[in-house]
Amino acid sequence: MRLLVTPSFVRATKKLHPPQKLELDAALRAISNDPVAGEAKVGDLAGVRVYKFRLSNQMYLLAYRILDTESLKLLTLGSHENFYCDQSFSHQNGIPCQSRHQAGEPVR
Repeated sequence: MRLLVTPSFVRATKKLHPPQKLELDAALRAISNDPVAGEAKVGDLAGVRVYKFRLSNQMYLLAYRILDTESLKLLTLGSHENFYCDQSFSHQNGIPCQSRHQAGEPVR
């Protein structure tokens, strides 16, 4: 399986420590072996799949697209919290994100 990476995916992986990179490699092997392992998204994110896995006891999400039977494009990687709003692929797809902590609103 050929894996293509985006600049945002490369930036996210540069921040990882060596043991975390080993855990990421295991997740990449899992989606390489079974590209439909990730959850298919709908609506504005149609065509994007998100694979959930644990990285250093924290839930991480890896967003990717299946290009063809032999190629995957790795879009981004990040922790579960605010994943869809913080990641650049949401801005590229025009997904509006509201700040959770807007002035004058209580934090839930």
